[in-house]
Amino acid sequence: MNRLLLFLAILLVVSSCSNTSSVVRPDNNQWNLQKREHHLNNRNDSLTWDRKMLRGNMLSIEDWDSGPFEVGVFPEPKYGLIGKDNFKGGGI
Repeated sequence: MNRLLLFLAILLVVSSCSNTSSVVRPDNNQWNLQKREHHLNNRNDSLTWDRKMLRGNMLSIEDWDSGPFEVGVFPEPKYGLIGKDNFKGGGI
């Protein structure tokens, strides 16, 4: 029984250390220097900012319990400016 557990543990370690990636992404969704520069330019261009999200954040800032920390809101570019389906969520 101990040999079986040892064999399974070794098999698990060897299989987890393989170099093959289990995530397959199309090339157009890979982050690269060109997309980074485009994203940074969008952050600085007020025409690309999501003003609706900014106004909503400004209205709700009083409701945030931040404890001893200062809370601020900042303009952000609209999601999806650097490629179709490049943003999958993660905000509130």
